[in-house]
Amino acid sequence: MPQRASHTALIVDDDLASCELIQTILHSAKMEALISTDSSQAVGLLRDQKFDAIFLDVNMSSPDGFELTRLIRASGCNQKTTVIMITGDSDPSVLGRGFQAGANYFVFKPINKARLLNLSLAAYGAAQREKRHYQRVKVIRIVQVILDRDILEGETIDVSLNGLQVRAARTFAPGSQVIIRLYLSSGTQPITAHGKVVRLIGSHMAIHLENIAKDGSKRLQDFLLPLILALPKDTAARVVPD
Repeated sequence: MPQRASHTALIVDDDLASCELIQTILHSAKMEALISTDSSQAVGLLRDQKFDAIFLDVNMSSPDGFELTRLIRASGCNQKTTVIMITGDSDPSVLGRGFQAGANYFVFKPINKARLLNLSLAAYGAAQREKRHYQRVKVIRIVQVILDRDILEGETIDVSLNGLQVRAARTFAPGSQVIIRLYLSSGTQPITAHGKVVRLIGSHMAIHLENIAKDGSKRLQDFLLPLILALPKDTAARVVPD
């Protein structure tokens, strides 16, 4: 097998123009990228070669982006590689399905160059540091957790793109389907999402985000990415409340 470049991404999209656009953006930052317009052939590439980042279009003939992501997470040398899904769909359920399949980030069409480069840098940084599948950042922010008409006021302990750990005076039971209102900064509207309490850690709740609107996902990505990029090896950023 030929020696790969120090930073190599795989782009899988049945639209060649979209592949070439992403490849050009990555090349502008001196990042190498392979293209596959056939998702079934991409399965072999993902099995045989290690990548630092994988870009997958959501809507492709079988296997689609969700199926490919599940295959990546199930086994093989790319099991922990950052997966960035590409979609033009504004349906919040698409994000939920992507995160459940194992995606780390989303890029929305039309593709924004700066956003894509930031995501790529975060992916490569995670690969170099061999971080966990979902990068958690220790950050304190005000959060409300709502079950029916019962509202818990609390604060986050850590936040990732697919979940958060919350400290509050009391907890909801594991399995509870809740609504999250996360206040990233004072004076701004909260990010609202549906989630599930997956476990209790002492008096803290670990909540998986299952359904978040496109705009909320963008805001959360924009908030977390600079913190993720700034993480030194084996440490976590901490942000005090506003």
